[in-house]
Amino acid sequence: VYAEDNATITGNTVTHSAAPKSYSGLELARLRFATVVSHNRIVNTGASDNNGIYLRDGVYGTVDTPVRVFNNDVILNGAASVYARVFFASNDIRNVEVAYNTMRVSGSEAYLLSTTGKYNPQNVFVHDNILANACTKTATVDKFWNETDIDGYQLKRNALQGTVDKIVTKDDSNFAAAPQFASETNSRLASCEGLNVGLPCSFVTDDIDGNARPATALTVGAY
Repeated sequence: VYAEDNATITGNTVTHSAAPKSYSGLELARLRFATVVSHNRIVNTGASDNNGIYLRDGVYGTVDTPVRVFNNDVILNGAASVYARVFFASNDIRNVEVAYNTMRVSGSEAYLLSTTGKYNPQNVFVHDNILANACTKTATVDKFWNETDIDGYQLKRNALQGTVDKIVTKDDSNFAAAPQFASETNSRLASCEGLNVGLPCSFVTDDIDGNARPATALTVGAY
């Protein structure tokens, strides 16, 4: 999706079992203002070196109305390269909120959240997500391209599985977890134990299945 203002990208299911090199489930560039990316499912069972959600250059919200990415379920299975990234973000993004998503990857190696580029990201708020990297060789949760990239991020109450680089030192409300998913391609939770730490969020009133979220003690992630 390219060069849209106030876009709504919701309710899509993207599946692939043998994606070509550098494939992205959702690739978004130059989206501005009150853009919403929500309630989408991406399942790639032959991920190799593919991306889940890729925010490219020029994704600009405003301070009052950020671009919002929430209630998405992104699964990469069969990742075999650090060029497989579940959430891949250019550094040329501003005022973006990423909340209540489930993002996970399995295989041999991958980065889960990864930045790229020479710019400085500004006001990117990542909170109340499940970020699970279960790869056997390289299981990095957060890979910031430049040492200073993290300065443009706020990261709070994310449940983390895998090797953590900077997220916990940025904010100790982020915590280690071992989510129990229904299956490799179904991110519904077999147990919510330890994951009911989310805070109310004005624009997240339901989960990806349309179930109403409670007023307190919300389960982090998309479900």
